[in-house]
Amino acid sequence: MVRTLFSRREHSYVILGLLSLLPLLALAAPAPAPTPPQLQQRQAQASSPVDNECGFDGDDNTYGLGIRIGVYLQWVTSAIAYGFLPTEAQGVRGVNSCFQAAMFAGLLFITITKGSGLYAVEAYMMLIFCMGGVCSGDAKADGGIFKAKQFAYHKASNIGGLIRFVLSTGFCVYGLWFFFTGMDHMRHPPCSTWAYFFAKVNLYTWLRTFMKIVFVLMGIIHSIVIFWPIANKLCCTPSTSHDDTVFGAQSESEPEDTSRSKAEKGLEGTSMVILSGSLISFMLTVELMIRWNHIRGVNELGSTGQLLPLIMAIGSFIRVLHIFTKEGKKPESMSMEMDNICGGSTA
Repeated sequence: MVRTLFSRREHSYVILGLLSLLPLLALAAPAPAPTPPQLQQRQAQASSPVDNECGFDGDDNTYGLGIRIGVYLQWVTSAIAYGFLPTEAQGVRGVNSCFQAAMFAGLLFITITKGSGLYAVEAYMMLIFCMGGVCSGDAKADGGIFKAKQFAYHKASNIGGLIRFVLSTGFCVYGLWFFFTGMDHMRHPPCSTWAYFFAKVNLYTWLRTFMKIVFVLMGIIHSIVIFWPIANKLCCTPSTSHDDTVFGAQSESEPEDTSRSKAEKGLEGTSMVILSGSLISFMLTVELMIRWNHIRGVNELGSTGQLLPLIMAIGSFIRVLHIFTKEGKKPESMSMEMDNICGGSTA
């Protein structure tokens, strides 16, 4: 009898102890699974166009803030060197070619590795970087009908010209593939297909047709440059006078050179204005596309991969700017000096 009462008391104590632990177990237990209406609401929020369609995480190692600033500075440095500092043009041209090669390699890399996961606006922005590099590298002619007297002793080597032409041909081939078929196999959600062409334009509308025409013309020009010398050697007899006019050799007489000086200066001034406008347009295109397409994670220096191009571009820009301010090579003084060198003052 006593044992049964004692055992009942023990059971009651145990039950009371377990009941006292229930609040702690309730606090430590995980939250209950959401009900079907709650689950549907969360799925609707997760699939909302604001989160998925109107934005994506960009690749900061390909077009992050540091890389973009480095490319822009290199464009400006090239324009200053080609226009006013012929002694620095050769070195800047080499750095510019390295930037072009790096950007094109990055474009090919993300195209191959990401495949259909690559956004079309990403590839278009990288293509804009490549086109801007080509334009900034063509600020001065290396020869031709009008001989660049300011660059008489600072012309690019044949190897450098060949490298730039190969890169330009690669950009052209990629552009043809991208606008004709490549962009159809890339990601293009409705809210992330915007580009800049003097206004906010959908990349998959008339802008695509216009860019097809542009790259077809570029392809024709590159084909002529490639196959014309071969056809000329196979079909025509070589003549020294023809070669001299094509490659800009100094076979003309001095009176013809002096008569061309005004036209040459006008052509150089016009080319610099067109170059400046083109580079500004390229910069606006990239920055506005990042904003309009809601690309996240590319407006801060968040990785060490962005530091190398940024430091290289800053160093090159500071060097050219220092020499420019030190020597005082302004357009008027430069043109007057070139007139004296080229025989503008006669005895």
